[in-house]
Parts: sequence; structure tokens; C-alpha cells
Amino acid sequence: MAATSLTGAELFSKDTVKYGRWEIRMQVAATPGSVSSFFTYYNNSYLGDPEPWREIDIEILGKNALGFQSNLITGDAGSKNTSEVFHDQALSLAQSFHTYTLDWTPDSVVWRLDGKTMRKDDASNSQVVDLRDHFQTYRMNLWASNSASWVGKLDAAKLPVVQVVNWMAYSSYTPGAGTDGSNFTPVWADDFDKFDTKRWDRGNWTFDGNLATFAASNAVVSNGYLVLLLSTNATAGVLPTLPTDPLGNKRPTTGIDTRSQTVANAWIQGRTLHLTAPEGGVSLLSPSGRILASSGQSGAHQWSGLPSGLLIARTTKGSQAIVIP
Repeated sequence: MAATSLTGAELFSKDTVKYGRWEIRMQVAATPGSVSSFFTYYNNSYLGDPEPWREIDIEILGKNALGFQSNLITGDAGSKNTSEVFHDQALSLAQSFHTYTLDWTPDSVVWRLDGKTMRKDDASNSQVVDLRDHFQTYRMNLWASNSASWVGKLDAAKLPVVQVVNWMAYSSYTPGAGTDGSNFTPVWADDFDKFDTKRWDRGNWTFDGNLATFAASNAVVSNGYLVLLLSTNATAGVLPTLPTDPLGNKRPTTGIDTRSQTVANAWIQGRTLHLTAPEGGVSLLSPSGRILASSGQSGAHQWSGLPSGLLIARTTKGSQAIVIP
């Protein structure tokens, strides 16, 4: 199958950064042969020696969406050093929205899924040290690999597939000076109500091993979501029915989603969640539905030690999004 027979999508940042935290709320694509991703990338990596390769990956491999692959790539284009790790999950990541978090500092790289730490590499890994030397862009792409052993064999009849991004947020690395003394300070959040041409651009290229060519028509904003599309050339730019996030298409910005305050009166002090539950009590769930804490009693409750990131408070009155910093 020639590279020109399929159309994929890549979104990339116009700015470059060194270190930071990225949070991405998305439902990924998955069909055998596809790769659905978020990653950071030093723009001159492809040039080869003396330019180094610098990249940090989150990848969902089409042949198995029951988890994702984390990876660091260093070395150079002619001799890459990789460290792939696959993180198994009980349910397919392509069937619902999840929040992926990537932290990059001079001393560590951390991957989280729905607030749970999946992997942490510190400076004892020489790749973490190597990453210190260059600023990087941050990107997402949806493409088709010719490596059947890695991602499965592509069946074009199963296209199109979509990667749907609800929101993304970036925090800069500010050691000890962030929110509540953390190491990260929020800089921006994009709810994808529009395509921000000051922040983003779209790819129009391909690369070795990619059966698709990227096109702007397959990276679009629709109804408050960013959509990356992998399709045949004949259906480029034609969106299928898109999934919607049950938590709504806006990122909570104050720790508590103020659109649903009737569900439960809640506030956060430090990293302790205080919540007044209605009759019937409350359950705290991860975005994937795993119960983190619960009480069948009404009235005041408090929980500490909850994972950072997005939680769902479910009561007899409905569900409410809560963000633990």
C-alpha cells in the first residue's frame, strides 16, 4: 500500500519549550495498523548527526488498545536509543475518554493515566539527562505504520478512525513556585472551541514507514473537539459520527466544575477534598470508572491521598467533575 493511498493528521505546536506538564483529555483511535499519539519532539531530530534525536512518547498501538506505550527516544537519527514500555489496562482506551498527563523536568519524566502514575524515569536513566539539551515542540498525530509486527496489519476497509481531543492544558516547570508549592504553574488550556492558529499548525508530510500522508483536512475542530482523522484519500476530511465526553467538552479550571454545583457542595484545601453529599451518599471514580472512595452517608466527608488529576463525584443527583491538583 503506497503512502499516497491514505491520509492522516499531525498537529504541532508553533512554540518550543524545555520541560513542563501536559494534560490531554482524549479518546484515541485504534484499528490494526494505526498509531494514535501525543509526543514531544526536537524539530531537528530527523537531520541526523550532529543533531541529536530527542522525543518523549505516548502511543496507542492499533493492534492492542488495552493500554498504551510510553517511550523515550535519544541518540540520533542513524542510531536511536529507545525505551518502550507497554502499560496494560483492563478496558480499551479507544472506547472512552481518558486524561493523559506527561511531566518532563530536568530530573524525571512521568507518565500518568487518569491521575495514576504509570511510569517514572529519573536521572539514573541517561536518556532523561540527554533530554536536557534542547527545547522541543509538542505534537499529536494519527498515522498508519507499515510494521505489522508492531501495530498489526492495516485493513483500509476499517477506516476512517478518529482521535478526538476534548481539551489540552500546559503548565511550565517552576520548581517549588507552582500551585500550592508544586513544581508546575498553569500557562494555558485549549478547549478547542476554535483552531488556534497562533498556537498550532498542521502537518503536510509523511515519513519512512508511514502509509499515510498528513493533510490539514484531517486535523479539524468540530463542536468543541479537536479531531485527527486517518482515512483513505477518497474520504479525507469527511468526519464520521464523533464520540462525546460524558463530562462535557470544557476543562474544569478551578478544581471544581462549577456547571454542576447542585450535585455536591465540594471544595479543595491543599490536596484534601471536602465534600457535602446529598441523601444516598457519594462515590469518587476515576474517569475510567474505577471506584477510588465512597460513602453511603449524606453530609460532610473529606478525603486525602487521592490521585492528582480528574475525578468524578457520583451521587443520586448526578455526576460532577473534580480536579485534584
